[in-house]
Amino acid sequence: MVIEFTGYERPRQIAEVAHMSSSTMDLQGTLTFEPVPEGTRRQWSWDPEPGGILKEVVSPLLVRMGRRQEQIMWTGLKHLLEERTN
Repeated sequence: MVIEFTGYERPRQIAEVAHMSSSTMDLQGTLTFEPVPEGTRRQWSWDPEPGGILKEVVSPLLVRMGRRQEQIMWTGLKHLLEERTN
């Protein structure tokens, strides 16, 4: 996978495109950060762009799987960072 950063607005936003080497698909995403009383709220929105027949068949499945994986990854990072501050 090759990740290309396409936008940066410090300290609020990072935009990127991930080019998958093993398939005909790209992922476009935007990572945003918003200050809240408890700290920082992070949100990542992404849009899979499969090519060819994959577009019709795989897109809905990718969205569900991606949301679940993102939740696992970011929750794990949050716990890791909180453990280091204690």
